[in-house]
Amino acid sequence: SSQRVCDYERQHVAGPVGAEFHIGVPDDALPRVATMLDFVGGALGEDPDPTIAAILTPGSLTNRAFMIAPIYITHFNEPALLQAEIPSANGCTSARSLARIYAAAVSEVDGVRLLDAEQVDDARTEQSVGADLVMVGNPNRLASGYWLPDDLSPMLGPGAFGHAGLGGSLGCALPEREIGFGYVMNQCQ
Repeated sequence: SSQRVCDYERQHVAGPVGAEFHIGVPDDALPRVATMLDFVGGALGEDPDPTIAAILTPGSLTNRAFMIAPIYITHFNEPALLQAEIPSANGCTSARSLARIYAAAVSEVDGVRLLDAEQVDDARTEQSVGADLVMVGNPNRLASGYWLPDDLSPMLGPGAFGHAGLGGSLGCALPEREIGFGYVMNQCQ
């Protein structure tokens, strides 16, 4: 497609299912965006997540992968960063909208289904498994564009697929139950 990612997403994903999901928040939606707060207990807290600790370790592979610019979580409160179109880093949505998108991936929502049966099978067919050199401490089971359940993140159970975001947000679906799930927060954990 010759469309920008934000336009494609709006036209083919969020729009058809009536979800409010933005890659680059428009002016009229800015007042509804929650303020991002620092990590609970500071960035590392008492029992730091290995990935967060690695992100904050200058020069580590994880730090180099995540810190393409010196951006800290609370920088996402700045309108310029919220309104930038950064598909890998600044999707902005509500839990209800995220759940609605994932539900529409595996079932009909108001007459719209986003993925056909073959695409759902592809979304949950394991393509890679093993230790992740960037997301340290987390095993990875990956499909085409999605994460698969594992011991650390069981999602909705075997057969589910989804994706996590920084700080603990999660969107996922379980085709057998035709259910989508969304969890978002404004304080990272």
